[in-house]
Amino acid sequence: MFDLREILDNMGVAADFGGAGGELAFSRLGLCHIVAPRPCLSFVDDVRYIADVKDYGNIFLTSAEVAAQCPRLRAAVVESPRRVFFNLHNFLADGDAYRRPQRPNRIGAGCKISPLAYVADHNVTIGDRVVIEEFVSIKENTVIGDNARVRAGSVIGGDGFEYKREGGRVVAVRHLGGVVIEEAVTIASNTCVDKAIFPEDDTVLKKGCKIDNLVYIAHAAVIGEGSFLVAGTTIGGRAVVGRNVFVGMNASVRNGASVGDDVFIGMGVAVTADVGDGARVTLGRGR
Repeated sequence: MFDLREILDNMGVAADFGGAGGELAFSRLGLCHIVAPRPCLSFVDDVRYIADVKDYGNIFLTSAEVAAQCPRLRAAVVESPRRVFFNLHNFLADGDAYRRPQRPNRIGAGCKISPLAYVADHNVTIGDRVVIEEFVSIKENTVIGDNARVRAGSVIGGDGFEYKREGGRVVAVRHLGGVVIEEAVTIASNTCVDKAIFPEDDTVLKKGCKIDNLVYIAHAAVIGEGSFLVAGTTIGGRAVVGRNVFVGMNASVRNGASVGDDVFIGMGVAVTADVGDGARVTLGRGR
């Protein structure tokens, strides 16, 4: 458990705890629109996002305006809640208590792992009969299920593109989560699947999904069972793609968007809002 008052003091961050009351201890970080096990620390930096809060029992970094309009929040009022939240994450990242514990690798029976592949020296679990081709890179905190295949040149579990501007400098947000690739998933060549940001979170590719060449899947995205992502697809961070979805060439799904089950997304489509089950989203007929 981490004490918010103590951490903000160690970071040199001024905070008003007037409306928080009681103990302000948390064990994990998460975003306000995600239901997370308590006790969790999150942030709300604009009154527009108050409606996204899923659990008022958790702790929040907020602005004075948000705290005034939503007295139900157990909140510490700080300047720039979003910036403080991610700086706090980076601050904790240097301590073993926040990161995932280091564990030895486990590799199942009947695997074919190219000697030209890279596998991190800890926190990698590989199931039975997995094929990993040449020049694949498997980073720490990766789990690969039985009968999966990762083709040449793909990177699994790399850091995502998450930066914050702070005054005149750019701060990289540390990635401490993982990747879970379930059984019978195929990942073709030169594809990148990034790990999640927070230690308890994963980017997940569910059973039997098929990922083509040159696909990018960002941090904490979830790809549903049996879905196909065709070459050039980009899936933004925290996006959720349902079961049996087809995403065509060079299509993209915005970060945080939700795509239902049995959806068809045509090539070149930019999905910028949630899509319901069974929908067909296309740019129109080509010649």
